[in-house]
Amino acid sequence: MAYFLGIDAGGTKTAALIGDERRELGHAEGPSSKIQNVGESAARAALRDVIQNTCAAAKISPHDLVRICVGFSGASNREVAEVVRLIIHEITPAEVQVVGDNVVALEAAVGGGSGVVVVAGTGSIAYGRSERGEEARAGGFGPVISDEGSGTWIGKRAVRSIAQTAETAGPLAQLVLSAWNCRSIGELVSRANATPVPDFATLFPIVVQASTQRDALACDTLNQAGRQLAHLAKEVIQKLWPGGRQQIRIGLVGGVFKNSAMVRESFSRFLQSLYQHVEVSQNIAEPAVGALSIARHGLAA
Repeated sequence: MAYFLGIDAGGTKTAALIGDERRELGHAEGPSSKIQNVGESAARAALRDVIQNTCAAAKISPHDLVRICVGFSGASNREVAEVVRLIIHEITPAEVQVVGDNVVALEAAVGGGSGVVVVAGTGSIAYGRSERGEEARAGGFGPVISDEGSGTWIGKRAVRSIAQTAETAGPLAQLVLSAWNCRSIGELVSRANATPVPDFATLFPIVVQASTQRDALACDTLNQAGRQLAHLAKEVIQKLWPGGRQQIRIGLVGGVFKNSAMVRESFSRFLQSLYQHVEVSQNIAEPAVGALSIARHGLAA
């Protein structure tokens, strides 16, 4: 029996899924193993633990694995990709493929066919493949110049909105000030501009919480995030289907879509106002499923 492992090495968590040729046999999650964020030592520990725990769930040894696919942000950096391979080869002799996290996300969302996946987690990116096999992307250039509509973008916009309106009484302002232990707008602004840069993505659940209380700033922030993500999808559609008249499948991935109905609804509403024939999936795809599929079939070089 051949065993395969798919890993989604995200900025927030690492998820892994083991299967044989047909079945899913074990799953585990752990902390982020994104080397650029957590460093090589923490990434090594996270990958080691998630591989061992997934194998334990499947009742196999890491040495039983035949092929592993890792979906990794920054996989185009050969040095980072090689470090990931070396870390995994400390645990198992299996063949290791390191591909972009957008690649495993697209596989999870649309399989081997055509379509677009929009990923919104700590960061964001849209990535698509046409019926002709052509590929295109939009966004995904990091939190300083890109990551529109992501958890990081949402956190930044929420803080900016609070500062611009000098709003301190509403649910969003109260929750954000409390989360950052700030007593005033001035302290909030100082914290936002501190070094090291605060993790704005941790404010995303707070924005969602405030939106359930109908806080205007929170609702506007989430609606705007949906529109930003729809614009990323639009860029990919324009590149791959210039006419935009055929049916186009749109898959969604990531915690922002998973945890905010407001973002999902804003995204779908705006994109469908631009393209009559887009088909937006309401199921949030799991990238680890796509990574397992690639590990099984060797769909990526």
